[in-house]
Amino acid sequence: MEHPDYDGNTNQYDIGLLFLEESTTLDIELPRINKGVDFPLAGSITHVLGWGNTREGGYSVAKELMRVDLNVISNDDCEKAELDNDHNYEGAIYEDMMCTDSGEQDACQGDSGGPLIVRDENSPNEDILVGVVSWGIGCGVMPGVFSRVSFGYDWIRSTVCETSNDPPANLCETRTMEDTISSWSEILSRSVSIVSVCCVYSCSV
Repeated sequence: MEHPDYDGNTNQYDIGLLFLEESTTLDIELPRINKGVDFPLAGSITHVLGWGNTREGGYSVAKELMRVDLNVISNDDCEKAELDNDHNYEGAIYEDMMCTDSGEQDACQGDSGGPLIVRDENSPNEDILVGVVSWGIGCGVMPGVFSRVSFGYDWIRSTVCETSNDPPANLCETRTMEDTISSWSEILSRSVSIVSVCCVYSCSV
């Protein structure tokens, strides 16, 4: 299921959801989904995982899950990246994207859709999914470009929680302070309405 705002021409909102026919039986900790639009900051260390090609232009796909550590760079610096006049990112980096640049280390063909994670070394269930492998020029030649998960957070949460037969607790059962305030405001509003009605019609309990 692709994001409703996905644009194949610009790669904006290049993010989607895949639903399994039945719940997995694997006992694994799921990362939290980032909802902070300013996280992670430039200079942060992230980790991309995948089974894609281990070298550009070949079919040497990984036989086991690979991980590469990547440095986050600002979108402004990313947009300035260029190889030559015909290979640059000018005008192609949007706010729903984020970039990494770690020299020759990068995601590659076959890694698309894979996770970009900020790890918590002490607690795997505190790892944060911040990006999804999207596009780039070459592998380790130009910065890697990822879809910024925070820009799809509301859609991901509502879609997963409403569609899944077994929604993940760390996403769907967590109530934010805004949710709580909104709920209490609605309850209070209904209470006021009920009191008003009762005053008019002399309700009894």
